[in-house]
Amino acid sequence: MKHESSDPASGTEPEFHGGLGSARRSPAPWRGLLRRSSPYPVEVTIEFFLLRESTKNLERTSATSSKKIIIRCIAVSRQDRPISYPNRLDIHLRTHTKIMSSDAKDDASSKEVYMASLPDHHVAPLWTVMSSMVPPKPNPRAAVLKWAYEELRPLLIKSGELVDTEEAERRVLMLVNPNMRAPYTTDTIYAGLQLILPGETARAHRHTASALRFIIEGDKGFTAVGGKKITMQKGDVILTPSWEWHDHGHDGDGPMIWLDGLDLPLFQAFPTNFAEMYQDPRYPSTPADDECDIRIPWTTARAHLDSQPGPWAIFNYTRRIGGQGEPVEISRTLGAQAERIEAGKQSEPVRETCSFVYHVYEGSGTSTIETTSGTEQITWRKGDTFAVPAWSERVHKADQGATAFLFAVNDAPLLKALGMYRKK
Repeated sequence: MKHESSDPASGTEPEFHGGLGSARRSPAPWRGLLRRSSPYPVEVTIEFFLLRESTKNLERTSATSSKKIIIRCIAVSRQDRPISYPNRLDIHLRTHTKIMSSDAKDDASSKEVYMASLPDHHVAPLWTVMSSMVPPKPNPRAAVLKWAYEELRPLLIKSGELVDTEEAERRVLMLVNPNMRAPYTTDTIYAGLQLILPGETARAHRHTASALRFIIEGDKGFTAVGGKKITMQKGDVILTPSWEWHDHGHDGDGPMIWLDGLDLPLFQAFPTNFAEMYQDPRYPSTPADDECDIRIPWTTARAHLDSQPGPWAIFNYTRRIGGQGEPVEISRTLGAQAERIEAGKQSEPVRETCSFVYHVYEGSGTSTIETTSGTEQITWRKGDTFAVPAWSERVHKADQGATAFLFAVNDAPLLKALGMYRKK
């Protein structure tokens, strides 16, 4: 660690405000740089020495004249990103000596040696990071971001010209949150736009991660899940439960595009994600009927939304396992919902511990999103997708002229199962 600063002993002393005795000097700037070679936070003690002009025998000045103040500051790991916890700087204002006592030197030296020794033992002090690990409110890393469909669709179509299905097992443009890397769209949800062209097959595989598909564009595409061949229609939600064989294909004309939602970020913390390729490109399947429990058509969502009075309505997707029994969450980790906002109206403000990946099914409007670090506003139109971090208050307002319909993937089932879900 290297500490560089200007030298206060060069002739000009700084001015201290707050009634600190007879220290009445003109201000002098102090500038410094603390370089750290360790990733651990550093506790810094700065000692300022104030001399009284009338003092002749500094050694005999009473120790009771010493003053101490606490200053809160932010340690910086990168110029544009301060660490979220404060370090304490203990500044001792001593009026009786220019020389640090041997006891203080020994204490500072001992602490420095102690802190420097910890990494060699693969341990770290909790007391320096306690406030960041146990914060007063959730601290998601994800940022609010919109992906405009009019910008991404040409890129996705271009991928179909350049990359065939032999080269790419799944032709997908991942939606990557700018505060993180793939596979994070939010802290817990992965989303991407997938393309299948006429006559193509995305070969069969299975994986631990759970997935859902929201169909955006196209006709006569299909997905086969666990031996059930399901024809895709715009607005459908099609589920791919964990460890089910599945493949995709396209028997129609034009591109087939959908939004993928998976719980892949969970497996960055739980390294238990397995995948397996099927021996043939297609897993044996037969056409599924309209009552298939892993397909929820848009007509179902729309009927529930239209049955609710008021300018804003919400429908939470559920499924009946095997088409029987009570409705349950669509998966243990992922949830889905649809919302209706009448033209010129807005939704109620809601804040939840779950995060969301929204897709605009119809209409246009504006969302005001109050995150834990500030408020942002985004405008959206049909086809756009946007991320809402955890514990963000959100309000959606539809433009005049047409009702807006939104679809969203969330992680509410996971948080509810773990006892971490809260709503405000």
